Amino acid sequence: MGISRFLWRDAKGSILTEYALSSLVIIFTLLTIMEFGFEVVMRQQAEHGVTQAATRYSLTGSSEQAQDAGAAVMLSAFRECVAPLDIVLYDDMTSIAQDLGRQAEGTGSDASARIAQITLTCSWTRVTPIVRAVLGPRMTQSSTTIVRMR
Repeated sequence: MGISRFLWRDAKGSILTEYALSSLVIIFTLLTIMEFGFEVVMRQQAEHGVTQAATRYSLTGSSEQAQDAGAAVMLSAFRECVAPLDIVLYDDMTSIAQDLGRQAEGTGSDASARIAQITLTCSWTRVTPIVRAVLGPRMTQSSTTIVRMR
């Protein structure tokens, strides 16, 4: 009984200990929320970028101009993660269903294509240690769109 009474009365450091433990949980929770928010923004940026790249490619047929258009609409912090566009050309709708596409070469043979499938991929390192341990060290977002050539 004497020891439990002694422990009950000696509470000088208990508030500091509770604060230290609870603040770690709160900080990790906030960082995780920020990480997922970052990923949502990145997904939106990739989708907007691939839309602009597809529009530019359908008008010009230039993969360089499409890459520039896709990167131009993204926030500057996200431009570093953008990989080169993957452009697959198709002659008609049935070739899409049969996966009979060909990579864009930037030559005259690309002019016969009537449909282009454009994929923009962004990849970046996760910041939060808990999210990194659970979901892996890198986040990769791929956005694909199909556009009719003009």
